[in-house]
Amino acid sequence: MTESRPPQESPRSHERRGGFRSLMESIASLAIAVILFRAFVVEGYIISTGSMAPGLLGYHKRVVCPTCKFPFTFGIAFDKPDPESLLVKCPNCGRDQIEIGKVPRNQGDQLLVMKNAFAFLLPKRWEVVVFRNPNNPTQAYVKRIVGTPGDSIQIRDGDVWIDGNLQRKSLEQQRTVRLPVYDRSFRPKNDPTWKDRWLHDDDWEVTGGTFTCRQPRGIEATRKEANSWVSYRHWIRSGGEHETSVALRTWPVGVQIPNPVFSPLRYNSRSGSIVCRGVMSDDLRDKMLKQSKDEKFQDAIWKLYRQSHLSPILDTYGYNRSSVLSEHVAVRDLMVSMRVTVNSGRGLFTVRMTDGESVFDCVMDFGARRLRVYRDIENSEPIVEFALSKVNLGQEFLFEMSLFDRQLLAAIDGEPLVIEPMDEAARLPRSRNYPRQPLGFASRGLDVEVAQLQLFRDVHDTTGSARHGVAEPFHLGKNEYFCLGDNSPVSLDSRGWETAAVKRHMLLGKPVLVHLPSKPGKIQIGNYVGYFRIPDFSRIRYIR
Repeated sequence: MTESRPPQESPRSHERRGGFRSLMESIASLAIAVILFRAFVVEGYIISTGSMAPGLLGYHKRVVCPTCKFPFTFGIAFDKPDPESLLVKCPNCGRDQIEIGKVPRNQGDQLLVMKNAFAFLLPKRWEVVVFRNPNNPTQAYVKRIVGTPGDSIQIRDGDVWIDGNLQRKSLEQQRTVRLPVYDRSFRPKNDPTWKDRWLHDDDWEVTGGTFTCRQPRGIEATRKEANSWVSYRHWIRSGGEHETSVALRTWPVGVQIPNPVFSPLRYNSRSGSIVCRGVMSDDLRDKMLKQSKDEKFQDAIWKLYRQSHLSPILDTYGYNRSSVLSEHVAVRDLMVSMRVTVNSGRGLFTVRMTDGESVFDCVMDFGARRLRVYRDIENSEPIVEFALSKVNLGQEFLFEMSLFDRQLLAAIDGEPLVIEPMDEAARLPRSRNYPRQPLGFASRGLDVEVAQLQLFRDVHDTTGSARHGVAEPFHLGKNEYFCLGDNSPVSLDSRGWETAAVKRHMLLGKPVLVHLPSKPGKIQIGNYVGYFRIPDFSRIRYIR
């Protein structure tokens, strides 16, 4: 009788079964690790609204201006269908009536949030946080902390004040919140209705987006002792709420202002001036000119027409609907960024900025290798002076200068050199003298090139519903925080909530990364056009 034995498994089948088991164990281990990682370390959140735009985006449409080609985002409601017709305005060149009804929608930014980041470390002022809404704990919000425990906080003139002291941002923090005003790399071309916002003296040549000034030589060098300037003026196409006046002592007999009740024009006989609110249109200009051949009247109308196009810079957001921005506020906290190359010479390169109250000149002396800062041009002594050691001839450098938060800040290649608080001015109410030509730069005795000119503005915190921290200071208790959104006109935050303070235990974490961003992909089959999400790696970025 023979003994029966079970069939032996081949080595290959044993390896296959062992490999499959290892794979399943690896998948299970990965799943457990992901669950634990999400439970205790990080979690993803998606932004649905535009309260932190344009830094962090809610549901939006991605628009490219047909005139200047400037790309910008426009916010839409996440819980409503897109309207068939939607008109927007370019925040760079002011082109109006841009139809984006057929532009596909895009989802909001997805944030990777470090949970329990504030279990041991307290959040700092200007830091972005995710927290539970104190008025509805089921909702998770993302805002920026501006008030910390024990602070007495108030929003005044668009700035944050703590315990009666104006709070100022560092260069890195300024870069985080700054909003574009005008990028000359995206200037309109072949557009007869557009006027360049950068005006230059004859010594400057303009090629594309680069301004070039040559060092005078020979006899011309002995004659040329003055600076050659390039100046910014905030020229706009239409609209605006600013007032422009031109002297006109006598109003011509028989001249009538068309539709005077609604007209932007009026004549002030007491001051002897004609006043225009906003930009004077071509049509209104022509109607006025046709009514009288009086030379002084004609000159006044033409002058008023030209000057009415120069506007203060307003707290506009290309992201918002125009209905939200029915009341604009003029802003003066500006930052300029430029790429500068000094090829030769021992002369001066000057950058000038004004907030309408003080004028600051940053003067780079390439003969003495010094950077000097002057306040209010008539002062002959610099308020501060530094060695210009890291700038070499023929080497491009990034120069940034800002007047955010009533503070002069200047930096070369990201390193702040000048930080000059305007404490005396900060204690006084701001005047209504908003500059229409707030900055410029000049060369004397240098071969210099200036490119990539960009102008930004600071966030201007509006009053909102003015419940808390606006009319009077709001006092924060122990473990309480005051939070604001960067998109101040539309943000629901501590200014208007019934419960203003965010308790420390409501903080969910610190967002560190925009991850898994997407953009609409297009598919067309016959007459059918559809959109689907595809990865957009260009939007992956760290959150600062």
